[in-house]
Amino acid sequence: SKKLNEEERYTYDLLCDRLALDLEESDFSYYEEPLSPTSGMQSELLLLFAEYPFYTADDVETYLSLLQSVPDYVQGLLSYESEKSAAGLFMEKEDAKKSAQQCREILTKEALSSGTHFLQTTFSSRLASLLQKGLLTAKQQSQYEAQNQSLLSKSVLPAWQLLADGLEQLSDTGRTRGGLSQKPDGRQYYAWLVKESTGSSLSMDQLYLLLQKQFQKTYKEMKQTLTTYQELTGGTPDLAPVNDGFPLSDPTAILEDLQNRMQQDFPALADLTAQTVQCDIQDVDAGLEAYSSPAFYMIPPIDALMQNTIRINRSSTADGIELYTTLAHEGYPGHLYQTVYSSRCQFASCSPTADMWRAGRTIPNGFPMNMPHRFLRKRKAAWAAPIPLRCSVRFWHSSAICKSTCFAYSTFLCTITARKSQSFCAPSNPSVFRKSSRNVFTIICALPLRSI
Repeated sequence: SKKLNEEERYTYDLLCDRLALDLEESDFSYYEEPLSPTSGMQSELLLLFAEYPFYTADDVETYLSLLQSVPDYVQGLLSYESEKSAAGLFMEKEDAKKSAQQCREILTKEALSSGTHFLQTTFSSRLASLLQKGLLTAKQQSQYEAQNQSLLSKSVLPAWQLLADGLEQLSDTGRTRGGLSQKPDGRQYYAWLVKESTGSSLSMDQLYLLLQKQFQKTYKEMKQTLTTYQELTGGTPDLAPVNDGFPLSDPTAILEDLQNRMQQDFPALADLTAQTVQCDIQDVDAGLEAYSSPAFYMIPPIDALMQNTIRINRSSTADGIELYTTLAHEGYPGHLYQTVYSSRCQFASCSPTADMWRAGRTIPNGFPMNMPHRFLRKRKAAWAAPIPLRCSVRFWHSSAICKSTCFAYSTFLCTITARKSQSFCAPSNPSVFRKSSRNVFTIICALPLRSI
């Protein structure tokens, strides 16, 4: 490494760190859960199909080939779950039952027969867009519609029924309850997850103290803000009127406002690229609302990094401060900013550091890479079928953006509050903390913290 320049040495160090993490991960081959009831592949994969972009007719062909490969992929999932069961690490019975139920509910014969399933309606709308642009003929559109219907009925639906049956058959084989802490080496696996997700080499105790210190500092600042407000107004702030009279409601306007407000804390993207960063913001299809997060950002293909996508689930994301903080998490200074910034810095790394990346939404034009690749090292655990992938290369510039946007800290705040109020905040969207009476945390969880 002495002959490498500074940038090359940095890249070399990143690769060495990644390889060391991968080697360490080989001790935990059966700890990851691709079929969890909260964000498992039984729902995530179909959501990815629904959001698969069609730029040309070739993309439609690739999409249909992926549908055709689903049975092999599902068989690989079941093989992996069977091996987890044999190792005594299968999920709890309740989780297996829920995941099986999701398999049966998210894709049904009745919905396909009526033509109302979201994999049919979204497919049709994407074809219509190509037709309108002159990239598809009416004859091709009709042929593709027929192929999609056939594959959904004859390949995907039977595969999902098989997956549900397999989970139910294995549901009584789980040997542990109570989460990772109750599993053999569960605490070690959690420590590995933290290291991989945050990019930090600090120990768990060191991270806890660091976050606790920052929490106390931020809490004091918020408390002082509240005191100042009371001194100026003589009352306590009520978030209800804030939501009712919130000045911004258009998502595009909110993203523009967030970009302006973050400039004192974060470098402007205009300083890194002359290209215009675009973002397609749309509501989640009505058929997807029951299975989708409150909002999500999808990392673009490597040859179209400026074309970003954010989807908003209107059934679970209200206007006002909730929409504002959610778009801060997904857009600026959150995932969208992180992705564009890190790609411009040109430091390559395989480490997914944001929660969306770990949730499986990394690859909009293919199956999520962050699940199958982990088990290809072990022949017995290679549950990933040989499916063609068009994948995004993931970039990461040190851990600066992770620390600045503070995803781990957001989750930490929600966890602390959940313990005190018996509430729950999904890690996929820590900026929204619905059930907590401590409304102040709704704001805190969206704040960038420069000092971490």
